[in-house]
Amino acid sequence: SADATPSPVSSGINAEYGYSPVIIADNINKMSKAVLQAVFTHWSYMFTKAREDTQRMIKCMRKDLTVIVHRKWDEISQAEDSEIQSDDLVGLLLRANKSKDGKSMEDLPTIISRTVDDIMTVCLVMDNMVKQLSMLFVFLAEEPVVQGKMVAELRETEIQTVDDLQRLVYTEKCLLEAMRMAPALLRGTRRFKKTATFTKIGKYDCPLDELTIHFSEYVMHMDPTIWPEPKKFNPDRWSDEFKPPPFAYIPFWTGQRGCLGKHLAMILMKITLSVLCKNFDMEFDEKATFDQQFAVKRQKNGVNIIMKPISQHFFD
Repeated sequence: SADATPSPVSSGINAEYGYSPVIIADNINKMSKAVLQAVFTHWSYMFTKAREDTQRMIKCMRKDLTVIVHRKWDEISQAEDSEIQSDDLVGLLLRANKSKDGKSMEDLPTIISRTVDDIMTVCLVMDNMVKQLSMLFVFLAEEPVVQGKMVAELRETEIQTVDDLQRLVYTEKCLLEAMRMAPALLRGTRRFKKTATFTKIGKYDCPLDELTIHFSEYVMHMDPTIWPEPKKFNPDRWSDEFKPPPFAYIPFWTGQRGCLGKHLAMILMKITLSVLCKNFDMEFDEKATFDQQFAVKRQKNGVNIIMKPISQHFFD
């Protein structure tokens, strides 16, 4: 709850910058151990058939998308009006990539390549959305009271427009909490923007020529000074009064490199949960066993859920 959240002063957080040097040092230590564990435990993945299959799939996907985007470009070019007017996803992305800094671009390969990159990003949003929903189901399997409250809200709320999704208050809290405990991206890097030769971090003078900062969303999301009982799935912590310090909660990252698809992901997750809960009763495997490797908690044999249609005519 918000009342149990330590104040910035009591938690040692710097009031001006929103961080605690002590917590940062501890998080760096935790992250270093986690990264080393991942390297030495999972390094063999680089030489597996699974990695080869994944790389092959990405190449095939880019090849197929390039053909689709080229066809859309030809379709638009043959129209009487040379301006891109298509209102589907591919057409809108082509229109966005046709200009740079307000000036029209004539380099067709670059326009096509950029558009394919954007579509791949949208696909990544879909993939991460599935991961987050899977993790939410894992947490709900252990919290039947939370599950019942969320399902009740979803079934009682009629969704006709995007604005109606704002009424799914408790559902959003559940999603926020699931993304806190199991973010899709567990760690990231940022290269320091060079504004001087050296910068001082604590008592150390650090050269900025090749300074790369490594950080872990998972470690930051488990800071007990900000998140009381951090390993407990507690959607109620997301009260109206509670607001985490800057950069303490970044499931979609933030700043200039923040995820452009975060709003799309939240909309799709809410719609997916609404459709599922309105049409199915979900029964979780009571004998499910859980395992935690690196940072993500998973059911050992996958997320096993029995979906029972509420209506006999659902599949008609």
